[in-house]
Amino acid sequence: MATSKQSASVSTLNTLHEAIAKYMLMRIESSIPNPDAPKEYDEDGNEIPAFFIPLAASELQVMVTFLNNNNITATPDVEHLEELAKEFTSDLELARQRKAEAITKVSQNDDVLTAILNC
Repeated sequence: MATSKQSASVSTLNTLHEAIAKYMLMRIESSIPNPDAPKEYDEDGNEIPAFFIPLAASELQVMVTFLNNNNITATPDVEHLEELAKEFTSDLELARQRKAEAITKVSQNDDVLTAILNC
């Protein structure tokens, strides 16, 4: 007798996928202490560090694999690219200016050399 396998519906898989993504986001957010949390102090007046559970390397690897399997990639923001372009342009201009100064640098010996070459 053949047994039939039932597969999950697309909507069920989409719900599961969304739940996993939400859990991962919540886990990442909970791995960082809340900077707005009120500070707590012990009886000696020492600050008690905020409680948080850091991410394990295995959790990070699962998240990276999840993103990779879903073809999620990062694209730079337009503002960031413009900032980089400005930075590289100013660096290039400075390098060109220094190169031009080095090429056209006048030394104290130029007059002596010119006199010798004109003899």
